[in-house]
Amino acid sequence: MATQNPVKYAEDTLSVHIVWTEANTRLAAHEASKVAYLSALSGIRYTEQQIAAREGEVVAEQRGDHPDMKIMEFKQHIATVMSADEKAVELSTALAEEKDARDAAKADMQHHELGLGAITARMNELAGLLHFYAAAKEAATRS
Repeated sequence: MATQNPVKYAEDTLSVHIVWTEANTRLAAHEASKVAYLSALSGIRYTEQQIAAREGEVVAEQRGDHPDMKIMEFKQHIATVMSADEKAVELSTALAEEKDARDAAKADMQHHELGLGAITARMNELAGLLHFYAAAKEAATRS
């Protein structure tokens, strides 16, 4: 009986190279989703800072217009003014979109992590099989 080339067997029958390529593809996709997630977090922080700055501008402007207003009444007034302020509404809308992008990127990242776990298990399975074949071949050559 002719002995099959072990590299050819690993490639053709076990598809080792295909599994390795898929692992690299999944890893690259995971890294891309991580970058998208971190970018979304950065965008959220930036927009939150812009909202806080806009609120500070509105508070300073409104305090000058309403110096005698009580604190609780003034807070309610600021909430009303902020909800009518075009720039604040635009920033709030942008913040909601960035949070949606963050959530989508996080879900994508988790999806890729599951795929990486599965492909890693397959690679470990193949490694164990190849070690077994090597040990069996070594034992057969010693006999």
